[in-house]
Amino acid sequence: MRIGSSVVVIGCGGVGLNVIQGARIAGAARIIACDTQSEKLDLASDLGATDGLLVREGEDLVAAIKALVPGGVDYAFEVIGRPEVVRTAFLATRIGGTTVMVGSPAPGSEISVDGRMLFSDRKLVGTTGGGNIPARDIPRLMQLYQQGRLDLDRLVSQRLPLDRVNEAFTALESGQGARTVIQL
Repeated sequence: MRIGSSVVVIGCGGVGLNVIQGARIAGAARIIACDTQSEKLDLASDLGATDGLLVREGEDLVAAIKALVPGGVDYAFEVIGRPEVVRTAFLATRIGGTTVMVGSPAPGSEISVDGRMLFSDRKLVGTTGGGNIPARDIPRLMQLYQQGRLDLDRLVSQRLPLDRVNEAFTALESGQGARTVIQL
């Protein structure tokens, strides 16, 4: 990502919020957070999003993104794992833009895009673990955290004892909060 880039992140759970932080750290000028929960957009704003779009059923998210960044964003990140959302992210990129599928779609899922859009140098790529190299990247992430540039503490929505682990799974399935930490 180049300094000054425009970015959209669709899905502001724990991973999406870290994509927002990564974009901020990389120097993105415009970071649009998209989610169905306003509380997550508030946290996204605290972590570096410059704009928030509350996603409502039936609304045209691509049009809303392009209203903020005419022509589309430089980078779109889909962090949910739904093929139709990958397509939305792809349609929200500009000519020459890149869409990154971070979320993991169900096995056998197919993603439909107009192949002609690929001729305009748009890229659609997937990633596993952000393409990180642990020996290089984990020390860097630790340093960013120690410097206060990477805020991991705000991602912890709740702390629960091990005997309440099922509550953590319920929160995860319902999309509540960013992350739950289980304490022994």
